[in-house]
Amino acid sequence: MFSSFKNNSQGTLPLLSSEFFNSLPLSCVLLKSEEDKFIIQQVTEAHCNFTGFTRQEVIDKHVPDAFQTNDEDWEHLKASFNKVILTGEPDLMDTMRYDLIEPNSGDLIEIYWQVQNF
Repeated sequence: MFSSFKNNSQGTLPLLSSEFFNSLPLSCVLLKSEEDKFIIQQVTEAHCNFTGFTRQEVIDKHVPDAFQTNDEDWEHLKASFNKVILTGEPDLMDTMRYDLIEPNSGDLIEIYWQVQNF
């Protein structure tokens, strides 16, 4: 999930620490666009539980640095993020493969993701 946001009058970003966002039962990532980079601002607890990444491992990192995407997948993701910024409309991407490591066995698990950016 991609979302653009701005500081409110108190200079805070309430969505970043909101219980609502953190408790969503979906794997969601909140990004901030900085020039040609998309920096992870927050992830849901469901995202951490599903991927095995901790918040400390991904927050404040550029998406391809945090998730080790290949160049082709990153270009597709970036195009989707930019489309959302330009149109203000959600973008449902084609299914993407992004494998994860099973924490107990260390085995690579083949996973296909349905990504929708807002």
